[in-house]
Amino acid sequence: MVIYLFPLLLFSLWAKAHIIQDTISHLEPSFDSKSSTLVLVSSGKVLKLNAEKRKDLNPLLKAMNDKKRITFDINADRTINSWETHPHSEKVKNQTAKGHFSFEPTILESLESVKKIFKDLRPNSTSWSQCFNRAHIWAYESHQKYQLYSMKVFLFFSSKYIRRYDYEWWFHVSPYTLDNKEKITERVLDLNFAKSPLLMKAWTDIFMINKASCAVVERYSQYRQGQDKVDCHLIKTSMYYLQPLDLDKWERNGTEKINWNSYEIRRAYRNGFNVW
Repeated sequence: MVIYLFPLLLFSLWAKAHIIQDTISHLEPSFDSKSSTLVLVSSGKVLKLNAEKRKDLNPLLKAMNDKKRITFDINADRTINSWETHPHSEKVKNQTAKGHFSFEPTILESLESVKKIFKDLRPNSTSWSQCFNRAHIWAYESHQKYQLYSMKVFLFFSSKYIRRYDYEWWFHVSPYTLDNKEKITERVLDLNFAKSPLLMKAWTDIFMINKASCAVVERYSQYRQGQDKVDCHLIKTSMYYLQPLDLDKWERNGTEKINWNSYEIRRAYRNGFNVW
């Protein structure tokens, strides 16, 4: 019996713990002495630091400010058991411009045009893919194949919402298009969660357990300042923006992404679709 139980025991231990490596985007301290601190990592995951590990807060804050990569050992419920830092060596030279970059999205003739593009989105994303990598490749390939200048919509879940539902993610992103010049309509293209283009509210309803309407804001700081007020925020950008860090840089430094970045495209293919 021991021979058969030993592999089961190993599997059980493996299932209770998981190793991920990422950088921290934000730390959301608890409002009381018993609740966990929310650790929002760059991939979009929400990890939890138990109240009894508050001594780790300052070291984690320093690691976040130093932009260090961290290896987290977490439980199945995303609670952090232990962590260690590594130098953050990734340097990406973005194609950016100071001031105001005028981006004109394509307005398609009809819903049928949108459906044609949707059906041609790259399928078979990896099981470990992040939404921002999938969205970037969908937007990039639609631009290459159809000369489509699409938009992206970032859906941010507030700390209030995350704590209420123990939600696993703090943001999601997908490309969207515009159609019907007489009455402009937004259609979200999210192949991993829908079988056809969706209106914006129908798309957010997939992720909002309480079907809350999401406040539309223009700046990243508006989302950050609204953690206790609403359940979710939307920020709409051009197709060139990859992840929330870009939105933060846009506001802080006044730089806008104005073109595709070859390194980001290669990384998105690799991490989103296992294409090298």
